Amino acid sequence: MKRLCAIHGLWEKKTSISKCPKCNKLYNKNYDKNYRNKEVTKFYNSSIWKKIRKRVLMSEPICRQCTQSISSHIDHIIPIKKGGCKTCLDNLQALCNSCHSYKTSKEDILHRPYWLPTPKIPVLIISGPSGSGKSFLSNELSNDRILVIDLDVIKSKLLGRDIYCWSESDGLENALLERNRLLASLSAPNISKEFDSAIFIISAPNGETREWWSKKLNSNVILLLIPKKICKNRIENDERRKDKLEYFNNIIDKWFMTYTKNNIDYIIDSEGGGDISLQTLTSKTTPQHKSLDKLI
Repeated sequence: MKRLCAIHGLWEKKTSISKCPKCNKLYNKNYDKNYRNKEVTKFYNSSIWKKIRKRVLMSEPICRQCTQSISSHIDHIIPIKKGGCKTCLDNLQALCNSCHSYKTSKEDILHRPYWLPTPKIPVLIISGPSGSGKSFLSNELSNDRILVIDLDVIKSKLLGRDIYCWSESDGLENALLERNRLLASLSAPNISKEFDSAIFIISAPNGETREWWSKKLNSNVILLLIPKKICKNRIENDERRKDKLEYFNNIIDKWFMTYTKNNIDYIIDSEGGGDISLQTLTSKTTPQHKSLDKLI
């Protein structure tokens, strides 16, 4: 079947890709340049990925999702930016263009709800790897007038299980929907009658992701850049997580592998193994924000 491209003329449609090959190449080049992490782009252009991509397409010529169209994309079931394995075959699936576009847009809307209005109360973002002390710090700072939005706590409530007694993907979509609902509630007209401020806990190893949330919520970001060894020691000594050491150690390793800097971060990089205190927080932040009151 031949299609007419307004820019490049007639082209032969052989796959589910809706753009002409030249337009698609330009689109991918622009996406790589302006939106995709440079390290991820380098990976997708590597010979290793090209071999894996060819292997998966050969094993799954028909889209796994719709089971009708020809596969044209290799999708990471758990996205790389969320810690998904780059090359593990059990984290890869072959999709047609339509199903891949739908999945990507759905993930983007859930993970980055662009539609969120500006909060009417101050918000503080706390970011860092597992074991860095995000929950501890949040508990230290919070009171009845501070709303804490933590995806782990939300998942536990929705699944009816103790915290950390689930895998990363269990109930994730419903938890993200509830998290986004809570974030949207921060813009409600009467929110200030119930809460003075909010704390938003997020892993976000990627600096661009932290900046996106900072701009969206008009908030400051505290990054708990605690050494990897300390994070793992804390997990090992945590009664709630010690039975899943391998799982959490992998998550910590992936966080540091995908970590990127950003100038918006107020970094806490404790050299000791103890938990972070309010005194540590106020002394470790940048000079123009020495008191917590100015951060939140």
